Amino acid sequence: MKQMPEPCTTLYLDHAAAMKPDPEVLDYFRECAGHDYANQEAIHGAAYRLRGKLAEAGERLAQAVAGRPMAVHWAMTGTELFGCLAALPHRGRSNVVTSGAEHPALAVALRRMDSEVRFLSRQDGELLPKAGSLDARTRLLAVHHVQSETGRITDVDALAAALRREAPQALVLADTIQSAGKLPLPTAADFLTVSGHKLGAPGGAALLINPAWKEWPLMQRELRRLREEEYRFGRPEPALLLALAFAAERRAERRERELDRMRQVQSAMREALAELAGPGGDRVVFTVPEEKSSPYILHMWFPGCQGGVLVRMLSEYGVCASSGSACRAESDRPSAALLELGLSREEAYSGVRLSFSAENSPDEAGALREIFEQVLRAY
Repeated sequence: MKQMPEPCTTLYLDHAAAMKPDPEVLDYFRECAGHDYANQEAIHGAAYRLRGKLAEAGERLAQAVAGRPMAVHWAMTGTELFGCLAALPHRGRSNVVTSGAEHPALAVALRRMDSEVRFLSRQDGELLPKAGSLDARTRLLAVHHVQSETGRITDVDALAAALRREAPQALVLADTIQSAGKLPLPTAADFLTVSGHKLGAPGGAALLINPAWKEWPLMQRELRRLREEEYRFGRPEPALLLALAFAAERRAERRERELDRMRQVQSAMREALAELAGPGGDRVVFTVPEEKSSPYILHMWFPGCQGGVLVRMLSEYGVCASSGSACRAESDRPSAALLELGLSREEAYSGVRLSFSAENSPDEAGALREIFEQVLRAY
C-alpha cells in the first residue's frame, strides 16, 4: 500500500486557498447530510421541504455576510459562480470593465462574455476608471474587493459611484470571496460572491444578488436553462449549502473580535520578517502597505528568488504557504496581479503569500522568521 505523505500541520498559512473547517460546522454538516439528503429538484414532499430550508438559509447567509436582504443563487464553487455571468441579460453591443488583477476564474469568465473587455488603470496602487472606459454601453463592472494574491483592498463603493455617474445602467460585481465573513462588504455592489472553503465550511458557494434588480427573474430563467438543458452547472449539494449559511452566521458573531486578532497577527509577521534578505542581500518587499491590506493576507516578494521554490522549501519545514492563487500554482507564467502592480517578470515570479485565520497567533511570527532564515540560507 502506497504511503501517503504526512499532512502539513506545523504552521498552516494558506487559509486564503482553503480554511480549516470549524468543528461545530462539520458537526452541523454531518447532521444535515443525514437528514437533508433529498434531491432539492425533485417534486416530492422531502424536496419541497428542502427547498424551503435552502431559501431560509439563503436569507440567513445574506444577513450574516452582507447585513442586508439579497437574493441567492447557490453553487458548488467560486469558479462556478463566475460562470453564472454567462446568464446576464444582453442587449446589443456592450462592454465590461475590470482590472488586470482579477482571479483567473473571473478573468476567463469575462472574456467568454459577448462584450468588449476594458480595464481600469492603477494610480498609487488604487484602481481608477480610465478616461472614456465607462459609457452608455457599459454592462458590468467586475472587480475584487480583496485581491486574492496580494490582499489589497479595493474601494468598490467609490468605483461604483464613478461608474454610475457615467453608466447608470451598469451593474457592479464585487468579488468578495476573500472578504465575505471577514470584512465589511461593499454596499453598492449588485453581486457579491461567497465561497464556503474561505469561511471554514466544507464547501458550497453562493452568488448574492441585489433583489431590486429588475432583470434578476430573467437571469434566473437563463441560469435554469443552462443547468437543465445545457448541463453547464451541476446540482449543488444541499448539506454543503446549509452548512455554508451556518458557518457564515458563526463568523458574523465573532467577526470584529477575530478581525482585531488578525491585525495583531499581520503586524507581528511584518515586524518579524522585515529584515529577511535573499541570496543577493536584497531585503524582502511587502507588496501592499499594512493599512491597505486585508489583515488576513500578507504578500511579499523576495528579490532573486523563485516564489514557488521558496514555498516548496518552506513545506519541508512544515510551513504551508502559497506563491499565488492555488488554481495557478503550477503555472509557468508570472503572476498577472503582480505584473499589473508594475513588477517586472522576474520580480513577479518571486512572490509568497501568507494567509491567516483565527487559529494563527502573533507568537508564531518568531518561529516563522527562523524557518525563513534557514530556507533563504539554503536557497
